[in-house]
Amino acid sequence: MIGIPHDQTGAPHVEPDAPIGARWYAGTSTCTGARVLLAVAHAAILVLGAGLVGEPADSVAAVLRSIDLNDATLAKRVVELQRAAYQIEADLIGFNGIPPLHETLDDVQTLPLYWRGSFEDHILAGIIGWTIVNDVCDIDRLAVHPRFARRGHGRKLVNSLIEQRTITVSTGTKNLPARQLYESLGFIRTGEREIASDVTVTTYERSA
Repeated sequence: MIGIPHDQTGAPHVEPDAPIGARWYAGTSTCTGARVLLAVAHAAILVLGAGLVGEPADSVAAVLRSIDLNDATLAKRVVELQRAAYQIEADLIGFNGIPPLHETLDDVQTLPLYWRGSFEDHILAGIIGWTIVNDVCDIDRLAVHPRFARRGHGRKLVNSLIEQRTITVSTGTKNLPARQLYESLGFIRTGEREIASDVTVTTYERSA
C-alpha cells in the first residue's frame, strides 16, 4: 500500500486502531497495464441488488474499522467484494468497463486511497475508499457485498466521513438507488455529463 494513513476523519463509531485487515470519470484506469473508459461513479457500486433502496440507517450492529490492504488475505476479500457489487452495477447500466471489475490484487493494494470496512459478525461486508486533496474528500468507491444488502452498511460507511468539510462523489445517472442514498444524506447534485454512449454520470457534493 502506498504510504497513506488509513484514518483521518475522527468520525464516531469507528475503531481506527483495529488490527484487521466510486468515483468514475473519463480517464485511465489505475489497473496495471490497462486503459479503461470509466463510465459511471465508483460510488455507484451499491445498486439495486446491493440494497440502497430504503436502506435503514441502523439495521445491523456493524463495526467500522480502518483496513490495511497490505494484508493480502483482506485485500483479496476486497477484490472479491467489489467485483460482486460492481457486477450488479454493470448489469444495471449495460456497461462492463468498470475498473473494479477488472482490478487485480496488486492493483487494489497499490491504490492511493484511505480505506474503511464495515464488518458484520467479523466478516467484511462493505468497503469505502476515498482521497483527501486540498481539504476535499472524494469518495472513490463504495461497495457492499450483495450477501449483506439492505442492512445499512453503505449508509454507515458514508456517514463515517460526514465530518469532512467537503465531500464529493459521482455515480451513474441511471443508478437511482445510489443517487437516493446520497441525496438522503444531504448531497446536492452539481452536474451531469455523458462519458460513453447512453452513459452519463451525475456528480454530487456535500458541505458541512
